[in-house]
Amino acid sequence: MTRDVASGRYGHRRTERRLLPPFGDGSSPNSLSNLLANVLEDCRFAPFADSFAEGSTYYLEPPEVDRPIDPKFSFAVNSIDEVLSCLPLSAAQMELVVSARSRRLKRYFRLGQWSLAEVPLSQWSPPSRKSASIPPGGGVDFIVAIRVVADDRALAAQGLGLGKVLCRREFAVKLHVNASTFPFSWREFGTDSGYPSELLWTVRWKDVDREDPYSRPIDEVLTVYMNKAAEERILAMNAAAGKGDFTWKMLAAEILTLIWSEVLKGTDTDPDPTDQESLAGQVYTRLAKSSGRAYSELPGMVRERGLLELRSNIAKILGVVQ
Repeated sequence: MTRDVASGRYGHRRTERRLLPPFGDGSSPNSLSNLLANVLEDCRFAPFADSFAEGSTYYLEPPEVDRPIDPKFSFAVNSIDEVLSCLPLSAAQMELVVSARSRRLKRYFRLGQWSLAEVPLSQWSPPSRKSASIPPGGGVDFIVAIRVVADDRALAAQGLGLGKVLCRREFAVKLHVNASTFPFSWREFGTDSGYPSELLWTVRWKDVDREDPYSRPIDEVLTVYMNKAAEERILAMNAAAGKGDFTWKMLAAEILTLIWSEVLKGTDTDPDPTDQESLAGQVYTRLAKSSGRAYSELPGMVRERGLLELRSNIAKILGVVQ
């Protein structure tokens, strides 16, 4: 197992303004702000055109990590007449636009746009050629926004220039960083990386020498790196018809066996049964449910039987053998 020390570097995060300040004469700013915040509140989203997600964030489970994203939307535009009464705009001077944003690739993908009078009333999915441009996996945001389409100097002087976003609703697709998944990244292996070019995957542990290293959420404890040289073959194998994501499940089972065995061997005190946030808490919760063992018995699963029982439970949890 490879252990690295976190670099300690800090990145810069660009912040974006979510709503415009109130326009007009300012006589009812709170009313306008509240209206704008509510305009797209009832829009809904699904990443795979199956059933709609609850809330604004969809967390991928392991078999979905490399599944092509095929989004579905249900649009709702609330209180638009009230908004228009507060702004020097007509409905014809605004449009609804849907975009996807890849945080990894730092790119936007336009998926669709309509005048307010033409917004689809039924469920809508982008054309397949546009969906194909959305990268699979976590780190993708979908933005539904209403913006100004009028190129008018007088409107621009009031802060309503062409392209100005009046309101937006964001939906995120993320990796579900809990005990049965893990933070994951394709990486170039080889001399410059410090990892052998023949290595398939490794776990990069972050500051595991500290006291109680597994008492934090998993994304603060580790990241799994997989050799980018194998990416194309692994994704092709995983996408094979009728295989049920078997390649991913096998890899995930091996990786989780390493991670969970380290947790069981390195946790000094059984986590609180109500702890669902830390890596240790999630591992103990999942294993106790799968094996029927008490928390106090779980470390013995590795001490007494090696990895046999642990592998069996992880395979059961991931549905490797069906």
